[in-house]
Amino acid sequence: ALQTQRDLRKRLIDDVSHELNTPLSVIQLEANGLRDGMQPPDEAAENIIQEITLLYNLVHDLNWLGETDAGQERLNLEPCDLAQLLATEVDRWQTQAQSQQIDLSLLPLPTLPELYLDKLRMAQILGNLLGNALQHTDAGGSVAVSARLRPIPNQPGEWVVLAVKD
Repeated sequence: ALQTQRDLRKRLIDDVSHELNTPLSVIQLEANGLRDGMQPPDEAAENIIQEITLLYNLVHDLNWLGETDAGQERLNLEPCDLAQLLATEVDRWQTQAQSQQIDLSLLPLPTLPELYLDKLRMAQILGNLLGNALQHTDAGGSVAVSARLRPIPNQPGEWVVLAVKD
């Protein structure tokens, strides 16, 4: 039982470290781009503010994790324009992709339905996927984000399937 607790604690620490590294990496890239004159100050400031908001949300998620352990789990579900969320996340990672000489693109999207989801958590998931894809793609490579609709087996309606391909 003690070893299981140690393993769980190590996994939590690894997960939190990974989650913190993503926005910190983007903040560092934005600050370097600002210093080197690669982008306008207003754009860099907006991107840095967005990443700081994500860091605050990560701290909030740690509190949420404690609540989840206590059986008080909650998501902030709200209407979301998924196409806009995808475009925002691809834009968020363009500076890093360009600095690594990687072509990052959002493929043409079908007409997507309005979804109810936790926007902050979905942005966090997409950020993790894009950060990992860029980390494991060589210079000159590409990363593409796409979405498609897929019928739900034996039910009316469709799934929205998102993909990040490197």
